[in-house]
Amino acid sequence: MFSNGVRAILSKGSMLVDSPGLQQGKSIVLKTINASFARKLNEERRERLIQYFEREAGIWRLTSGHSNILELYGFMRVPGQAFPSLVSPYYEDGDLRAFVEEQEKGNLPAKQCIQFSFTRRIVALLVHSLTPAVIHRDLKASNVLVRRDGEILSAVLIDFGSAKISDPSLFRILKTTCSSSMAWSPPEYVLYPEKYTNPTAQGDMWSLACTCIEIFTGKDPYKGYDVKEALANGEIPQRPNDGKVSISDAAWCFLKKCWGISSDQRPCAKQAVSELEQLVTIA
Repeated sequence: MFSNGVRAILSKGSMLVDSPGLQQGKSIVLKTINASFARKLNEERRERLIQYFEREAGIWRLTSGHSNILELYGFMRVPGQAFPSLVSPYYEDGDLRAFVEEQEKGNLPAKQCIQFSFTRRIVALLVHSLTPAVIHRDLKASNVLVRRDGEILSAVLIDFGSAKISDPSLFRILKTTCSSSMAWSPPEYVLYPEKYTNPTAQGDMWSLACTCIEIFTGKDPYKGYDVKEALANGEIPQRPNDGKVSISDAAWCFLKKCWGISSDQRPCAKQAVSELEQLVTIA
């Protein structure tokens, strides 16, 4: 086990894969319902929790084949476990936040950060081009894995748990759905939680900008602030000015567009992709 969350745990395992002439082990990750949490629920709520995982698997399957979304191997029951697991590949470099902190302690050069964060993170925008559209709702660096192919780095989006929550009663049971990611969440999710189950693609645009700040600085957005109070006051994350991190005026302008207080002020995926391409060109 390498991650123990409130409602789910992540464990590393191995899966035998048939290839021409031999069988070889492939490292995998199993995402399983946290049994200690589930035991505290009554039977009806435990069943809803299992349905929660089934819906996550369903949305994840909709994205199958997309090059920048983590592959789902299956949804299965593992011997010795009380609840089913979501099974996916394991990547040695871990998530984007950990990778950035390991490389430069959160202080990547501006050009490299723009190239890696903006172009590689385009995955978050492309999700909206799927049919039917998938709104992620929990975009942050820890939900982006780094994939290495020799010297080439790319990224894959993970965790579609929040993307599929549409049952208000289940949302009330799993209150941590938004609270743990509040610093990345747009104001409409935090200030008006009764509408949280009816998200828009523009909500992910806000989270994308917060994720960019996170990997530029190696810190959570709104670090040291009361997030809810800051959002209520219309405050966006502060532009780094400590001399260690440099964000160009053009890049900052793009981020501010993504932080439009009203969701209809934020760019759509197509507009964002176009602006991101220009940023990489001038970096």
